[in-house]
Amino acid sequence: MEIQAGRIIEVMNQWAPPELAESWDHPGLQIGSAKKKVRKVLVALDVTAENAAYAAEHGVDMIISHHPFLFRALQQIDTDTEKGRTAALLCAGDICVFAAHTNLDSADGGVNDVLADRLELHNRRGLIPVCSRELCKLAVYAPEESAETIRHALDASGAGAAGQYSGCSFSMKGEGRFTPQEGAHPFIGAVRRPETVREVKIETILPESLVSKAVEAVLRVHPYEEPAYDIYRLKNQGRRWSMGRIGEWEKPLPGPQALAYVRSRLGLSVLRCSGCTDRMVSTVAVLGGAGAEFAEAARKAGADLYVTGDVKYHEAQEAASSGLLLADGGHFGTEKWIIPAMAARLSKEGEKRGWDVRFEEDPTAADIFQYI
Repeated sequence: MEIQAGRIIEVMNQWAPPELAESWDHPGLQIGSAKKKVRKVLVALDVTAENAAYAAEHGVDMIISHHPFLFRALQQIDTDTEKGRTAALLCAGDICVFAAHTNLDSADGGVNDVLADRLELHNRRGLIPVCSRELCKLAVYAPEESAETIRHALDASGAGAAGQYSGCSFSMKGEGRFTPQEGAHPFIGAVRRPETVREVKIETILPESLVSKAVEAVLRVHPYEEPAYDIYRLKNQGRRWSMGRIGEWEKPLPGPQALAYVRSRLGLSVLRCSGCTDRMVSTVAVLGGAGAEFAEAARKAGADLYVTGDVKYHEAQEAASSGLLLADGGHFGTEKWIIPAMAARLSKEGEKRGWDVRFEEDPTAADIFQYI
């Protein structure tokens, strides 16, 4: 089935909600139209001149990257610069570009979960709280024969999701009473005649951000001219997201062995580190990309070893002086693992939905740094 880019963007936004992005970040649609017809997608860490050329040569309709191509505002598209030439090539080839950045860092199954998977961390939990969703309860009143249709509409809108469960709701039977007035066109009954109808009250919990969408879904299928519904704001703790992860290894490892294991699992030829290696390591914190500023938070959370990237000299000094063992796997080295994971996840979602779309990993991806 041929689809539009917007359908893929919907799947990405469900996985990595834009609200998780840091205030300084600019994820989302970068170039092109959500209406673009898509049959081939390139999944990449960055949008570069190399993979843009590859996309143009190999019939790629859309690039999904982790790092935004348009991170800072452009005042002009100067084709004498590589950035300008790349943008021009993407536009000329009608290649849609979308990015999921810090929102994908914090998302469940995102950059940091994939990194934690790579290092085989158990008993995993979040490291730096990012945000939580306010919860609401939506109660809808409907005739019994319409209850199932309304429950399906609520489920399709995203309401009623709880952890690994979907379609969660509660129903209670009762009697509804109303009297249609002059000018009404009642689904049941007649003008000026009091009616008593066997009805069902359907309750479900949903994030506040989905209330409008869920109500619209109900109104589209509800048989009544004036459907009755209630919205309650709840004090229940909604879903929480965190940046970074912390967990444990099944068996503690001596410092040098722990660092060698990290280097091997990340496929690195060299691993920068700081701090005392004369210790046992069992609790490990990770934050892919540039996360040196959170070293102290990792130490306070109980980490023996903190794995991140882009560590500066004085940041390494401070971490070492605090007693934390710090490993710098590089920006590319700690984030590249999301690419095969994202391609596999999108392929699975496409198959489930019957999409005729191929998701391909970027074959041109390479660390900008070389070690000689």
